[in-house]
Formats: sequence, C-alpha cells, structure tokens
Amino acid sequence: MTLVDSYLLSHLSTYSSLTGFKPYMKIIPDVLLDLFEARTTRSKHVFSPWDMGSIDVPDPEFDFERLVKSRMADEDELAALDAFDPMDTRSPLSSVPPSPSLSTSSPSHTMSNPTEISLSTYHTPGSSELQDSATRLSHSKKQSKASRKRKHAEQKAHARITEYKAPPRLHAKHVQGAEPLMTAYATEEALHASTGYVGLVEDSWKRVHTLEELTGPKFGFSHKKWNGSVPNPVIDRDRRVIAVMAGQPDDPNWPQLADEAAETLERL
Repeated sequence: MTLVDSYLLSHLSTYSSLTGFKPYMKIIPDVLLDLFEARTTRSKHVFSPWDMGSIDVPDPEFDFERLVKSRMADEDELAALDAFDPMDTRSPLSSVPPSPSLSTSSPSHTMSNPTEISLSTYHTPGSSELQDSATRLSHSKKQSKASRKRKHAEQKAHARITEYKAPPRLHAKHVQGAEPLMTAYATEEALHASTGYVGLVEDSWKRVHTLEELTGPKFGFSHKKWNGSVPNPVIDRDRRVIAVMAGQPDDPNWPQLADEAAETLERL
C-alpha cells in the first residue's frame, strides 16, 4: 500500500466514522473493514448516523477521480523540480525518463479503488521542462536579490534623512541665534474643532487687504519688520513656538530660485 492509498483510506474511514455513510466503504478492501468502527473516531467518540439524503453534484462534467490523479501528478512534478539540480551531474534526475501523458478518458461518476491508481500514469517532467524551470528559478532569484538591494538602499536613504542632525555651527546660527518675536497670543484660547482640524474658508478672505486694514482695529495685527533672511520664531505669551519664519540660505541665487518655484506652484 502506498502513502497515497494510506492517506485516502485514512480520510475515507474518518468520513465514514463521522457520518455512518457506508457506500464509500465499498472501495476499501474487505481485509481492512475490521479495522474501522462505524461512527467512531480514533478517540472512540460515537456520532449519530447519517440520516439525510445524498446530494448529487450539479456539474455533470465533475470527475473526482480525474481531479485526484491530476493533483497527484502535479505534486510529483513539483517534487521532481525541488530535487533537480541542473549543476549537479551526479543527480539521479540528470537523465530524466520520458514523461507519459495522462489518460484523457471521458469523465466517470464511479470512483475506482485507490489502489488501482498506478504510478506509471503520473506525469514526470522532461529535461527541457526542468531546464526551463531552472532558468525561471534563476531569473526569479535575481529579481528577488535586486528587489532586496533596492529596498535596502531606500531604507538606508530614509534613515539618513530621518536621523539627520545639523552641525553645531548651523544649529547655533539658525536656532540659538534666532531672535524670537514675542506676542500676547493665548494658544489655549484659540478657536478649534472638538474632533479634528476644520478649515474655515470665506470668499471675502481672498480679497487683498492693505497694511492699514490689517493693523487697524478690525483685525488687530501688529507690524514687525523682517528682512526675510534671518530666521525668527514666533512665540505666544507662554513662550511656546507657534510659527517660524525660516529665512533663506546665504546664496545670491536663492531669490530667483524661490520666485521660479513660486510661479511653478501657482501653475499647478
């Protein structure tokens, strides 16, 4: 008895023990019937007999026997591919026997004895199939290696960005040397949404306001002169940073570059 036969017999015996369905027991040799107890599992649990009618498969083309043979052939083919080494001339699969084709007989609705399934009907891959498979595996390995290398480079670049620390000289110039702009603004008293960010948009806000309007009694802004180069943080009355005027680099070409970037953003 092969391992496949043992596997099928084990599942059929469990099925018959659980359901009490006897017709499937006909395909098991009589010598093995004494090993099974109807409606009894291995742990000796007893289930009630099957008292429902049988259900016919609605698809007339369904052939259980052919599907089992096909799947068993596929498993043998995959096992042969796993064992095959095209670089090893000592491999027993270096000279592969010709592959017999499976029978294409018409579907049958009666299941035969599993012991009648002959190993000679299994499909064994030919040498050309194994070489093609080895080529595909080699190409797949190369793609996988290239993908891992690319992901590693992306992670390394991301780590450099997130773990960046400014040199002490730049930190002293742009952070410690920045003069804060004091305001009387109370952050706790600012209008806010109870469940999330909400932006208020009104058509009147799109109008261009004059400096006199902004600093007048209606809006109450105060005017602070700034050269646009030196960074300045804006802090509230509790000395918390609520805004930052970042300034610009010490590069004479920066104004032109900033204008071109602003024009591009306006077009997008």
